[in-house]
Amino acid sequence: MSNRNLNALIAAAERSYIETTPARSALTAAMCKLSTLDREIVLMLSADGLASHEGATILGLSPTAVRSRAARARTKLRKLLASDEADDGPRHMDAAPAAVNTEV
Repeated sequence: MSNRNLNALIAAAERSYIETTPARSALTAAMCKLSTLDREIVLMLSADGLASHEGATILGLSPTAVRSRAARARTKLRKLLASDEADDGPRHMDAAPAAVNTEV
């Protein structure tokens, strides 16, 4: 197997691992506990990279309202994730999957 194919295989395995980590599951569960509007705002600003004035235009809110709701939603997410971590122990997001040898 060539280095190029091996690197592609490793990258695919790492992406698959990241998509199924417990931390991602915890974040998804915490996001589901937000109101629909707050979830949309967090996703627009964080995942989509929109500015607050862009999200405000889309949602028909003022930029100040979007920033305030985003701040409250992020605070709630932090609390939800912290309580989940306290219940389950620390999450190790930087651990490499055991089945993938990353040495090339």
